[in-house]
Amino acid sequence: MPAQNDTWWHLRQGEVIWNGGAPLQDSFSHTVNGGYWQNREWLAQVLFYLLFRVGGLPLLTGVLAALVTSAWYLSWSLMKGPTTQRLILIACALITSSIEWALRPQVFTLFFVSATATMIARRLWWPLPFVFLVWANLHGGVVVGYGLIVVGTCCLIMHREFREASKLGLIGLVAFLATGFTPLGHRLWTDTWHAVDQMRQSGVLEFQPPTFGAPALWPFWLLTAALVALAAAERPWASKDSPAHEFIVVSALGMVLVGLVALRNTPLTLLLAVPAVDALLRRRLRADARPIRREWHVLNAAVLAVVLIVGSSAVAYGWTYPAKRQGWNPMPAEAIHAIAACPQNLYNRFDEGGFIIWFVPTQKVFIDSRFDPYPVELLRAHVNVERSGEYEELFRRFAIHCALLPRDSVLATRLQRDGWGTSYDRDGWVVVQTNVAHATASTRQ
Repeated sequence: MPAQNDTWWHLRQGEVIWNGGAPLQDSFSHTVNGGYWQNREWLAQVLFYLLFRVGGLPLLTGVLAALVTSAWYLSWSLMKGPTTQRLILIACALITSSIEWALRPQVFTLFFVSATATMIARRLWWPLPFVFLVWANLHGGVVVGYGLIVVGTCCLIMHREFREASKLGLIGLVAFLATGFTPLGHRLWTDTWHAVDQMRQSGVLEFQPPTFGAPALWPFWLLTAALVALAAAERPWASKDSPAHEFIVVSALGMVLVGLVALRNTPLTLLLAVPAVDALLRRRLRADARPIRREWHVLNAAVLAVVLIVGSSAVAYGWTYPAKRQGWNPMPAEAIHAIAACPQNLYNRFDEGGFIIWFVPTQKVFIDSRFDPYPVELLRAHVNVERSGEYEELFRRFAIHCALLPRDSVLATRLQRDGWGTSYDRDGWVVVQTNVAHATASTRQ
């Protein structure tokens, strides 16, 4: 679970809130400084910061990894088919699911989707209002979880369990009201959809629909195709008692639509698709009657011990000597010093804003991956400058005197050609700056 660009601004915002700062106000950029920020993850940010403060990135990684593991354990617990069948389905799903594992608040939604589905399937409904209260303050994905309550209520009505349906519906209403106890209030619901639409328009990859070309997504397409085919084979339109009307199957089919909307939703789809496919296969293959087999307890214990030792050793080594792909040290110390010494204002790309927010707190960023504080027009202008190198108007508008850029970028080449000096050039990055006195005079003119 690597640290990503987002990890660092979440940590910094957690520190700001912990020290009494406003959760819904931008304090990191010079472009929209002091503006409104639809921060739907304030509680996750505080938890991130406190975990980091106590145990650094190892503790933060360990806690979030435990949440991912728990999510898939709950998915496993909903499966009743043969062990081999369950192992194959889970192993297949984990290939795609792992691409979204990172030190980001969306991990909370991964866990709570699985937990909510499990509670509804087992009719353990009373904790749902508390779950949704916490979830709504951790991540905006709570809107997906509420869809599970709606599906569960509809399934009970379909099976003519009207009393149970009214009970779940009432609990669902209380859960919905609980989501209003956030800094956003019930604007959480409208602001979340607006933010998703903004990110799709801006071209962010994880908010685009999944494609067929990526090998890591092949298990997603395979499992969703199997789910749809098996559900159709049960002829749900012909019988009210069709296995395809079970909650886990209906909710998985609904989650397929969520997964098709955005790449980042594919792990959520798989959490429900795996037990749904297992249930349909079990009924179709009549796999309930399993032969009694002899268990080799000593051998099983030995294998488990070896796995635990090897796994723990690998994790301990990785946390002691973190690899570059873990993202724990994304910026060289020399680059940090060069950025800190920059004359204000700084220009940076979308992908590096989070690093600067954490490692160079004295510099306000031009833009970063929070999205919400920034108008779409600014995002588009940023993309245009990166593609064309035509920076003059944008830099004049925001009084840009320094820039952090990839060495081989169009914009870096253009700035160096136009006489911007280089204060750092290493590891594929450059920090360039103009003469401050000359730039100030030009801005006044």
